[in-house]
Amino acid sequence: MFLHSTPLIRQPLLHFIVLGILLFAANTLLLPALKGAQPVPASVSDDELLLNYAIAKQFHRHDALVRRRLVRDMTFLYGETDGTEQELFDQAVQLELHRNDQVVVRRLLQQVELQIKNQVRLPEPEEVELRRLYKAYYQEPDIQRDTRLGFSQVFIAAENNNDAVKRLQQLRENAVPATEAMRYSDVFVRGYHFSLLSLQQVTNQFGREFAAALMEVDLQQWSGPVPSAYGTHLVFLEIREQSQPSFAEVRSLLEEQVVVERQQQALQTLLADLRQGKRP
Repeated sequence: MFLHSTPLIRQPLLHFIVLGILLFAANTLLLPALKGAQPVPASVSDDELLLNYAIAKQFHRHDALVRRRLVRDMTFLYGETDGTEQELFDQAVQLELHRNDQVVVRRLLQQVELQIKNQVRLPEPEEVELRRLYKAYYQEPDIQRDTRLGFSQVFIAAENNNDAVKRLQQLRENAVPATEAMRYSDVFVRGYHFSLLSLQQVTNQFGREFAAALMEVDLQQWSGPVPSAYGTHLVFLEIREQSQPSFAEVRSLLEEQVVVERQQQALQTLLADLRQGKRP
């Protein structure tokens, strides 16, 4: 007597298992695509968004300073080990030390800023764009009599306020040029170099106390600490004038201002995309 076996494809239990697998795959692979990008909660700060972006771009894996810092952190936490530098680095990332070490965080945010700045430097500003800025900043009747300020700044985060005087001393003793401000600054997403701002624009961006201080500090040297609406700054005042210079005299400042405007626009665009949940 022969037992007639039921083909596998007709067995109810197998049907159930296969159906479950298919549903799981659909939920895992298809639903996220159908839902699309999910907006990021407003409680997530701009710095957090940019940090996540930097990590998604693997900046932490390709920056020598970050790697050394994370390896040093692991040695500090666990003492000398037999692990290789790469193994220590990988363990540090697994422990998410790159998200918690403020030196690393600051470095990664600066890398994002540098990426944006490099992206917007080209093409070179066109003459018509420079002329537009020159007219806006120097030739409009209601503007040309206003004081124009060009300055660079080093931002001191609240947790580092005690370092402000020491950092100012370093800037002065090393004769650090204004162009190197970012290297000595805590992260400040609004930028480090400001050209051709009116006194009112400075007041609107940084506050009345900061603007008043720029009217008093000496030109062409590091000064501070100067308080603002954001915290504490060290400033290098490059220009303070009320006269109307020629286009040729301020052309280089205008070119720099174009880059600053592009950088700010690119940053805002990036942040808007990240808040909408778009992948980097």
